[in-house]
Amino acid sequence: MVETEFGGDFVSIDSTKDGEVATILDEGQWGEITYQGKTKKVLNINVEVNGRKMIWTPGIKAGKACQKVWGTESKKWVGKSFEILHVDNKILVRPQNDNRI
Repeated sequence: MVETEFGGDFVSIDSTKDGEVATILDEGQWGEITYQGKTKKVLNINVEVNGRKMIWTPGIKAGKACQKVWGTESKKWVGKSFEILHVDNKILVRPQNDNRI
């Protein structure tokens, strides 16, 4: 049997399962996205989720949650883990303070 995956390379509702744990692989890179005619800067961070390499683009709430636990320098986030939560069809994260759930 062939396991199919159509969720893409980005951490999203479609590409992850509730309760999965992601580990941060690098400090990330700044990029830009344009949506409805507006361009904004985003931080794209490489993570690993169940052996799959993916890209996580934290929103404001997720970014602030990680800053609260790990500090403001994303270099210090490398090797840290967070739990992926599916709530109301959105992704929330729970940073792990000691890398254990």
